[in-house]
Amino acid sequence: AEEVIMKLHGSGALSLFSEDDISTFRLVLSKLSQSPKTSFHGDHTSPAFSSYLEDRSKQVKALSVEDFCIWCGGWSGTSGGHAIMYIVERTSDTEVSFIVCNTGEGVGYRK
Repeated sequence: AEEVIMKLHGSGALSLFSEDDISTFRLVLSKLSQSPKTSFHGDHTSPAFSSYLEDRSKQVKALSVEDFCIWCGGWSGTSGGHAIMYIVERTSDTEVSFIVCNTGEGVGYRK
């Protein structure tokens, strides 16, 4: 993440952004780089899936207020797939927002 920011910052591509904007960009890139580790590939009836869900639950519980995590989701098969990204943001000590970022075909049909 830092390599990307330094390259863009040095080229002037980020010249219109404030240092606060750059800090936000750095945070989001860091969270995105961790998101592939949150994918599950396998049988949803397996003990591994239960363990996966426990890990995601712990991740949400560990979030501080205003912190967030990004998860990869969707489905894939031999004839294709559909990528979805989830953002979970801690909005208070007792609540989180669950945001679904849809991609690909059909994105215009969902609100």
